[in-house]
Amino acid sequence: MATVEEKITDPGYFARIRFSDGFIDQFTITRNGRVKGTKLRARPYALAIRFDINHIFKIVPGKFFHVFQHPIRGNYINIWILERDAAPGQTSYAVFYRQFYRFELVRFDNKWVPFTKSNIFPEVDQELITKIQTILSRV
Repeated sequence: MATVEEKITDPGYFARIRFSDGFIDQFTITRNGRVKGTKLRARPYALAIRFDINHIFKIVPGKFFHVFQHPIRGNYINIWILERDAAPGQTSYAVFYRQFYRFELVRFDNKWVPFTKSNIFPEVDQELITKIQTILSRV
């Protein structure tokens, strides 16, 4: 389990993260996309958060976000839901996992409608959509 204690986005992108075993360090994303800590023992922790740290910097204060685990191909993966503005007066909920944007959900006429802007990951997992719809119905 990891907890973000502080994030800094100017200059650069840095996050001070505390792990459940007590280890704490400041992590950044290097120019080549690697996650790096400042302490000698940071490497295994950097590897553990490498698919999630990018999403920390996408969180907007006052906007909804939620993280949960979901099985994908036999592995439990952190799923990130981030609220964002889709169009004037329209809110969408973007879904990310394993570092990448996957799809969004928008509410039209009391129904959740999934769509994706991704050319890399055009498939949408229906089981995951159903789970996210349940989460968003409580918001």
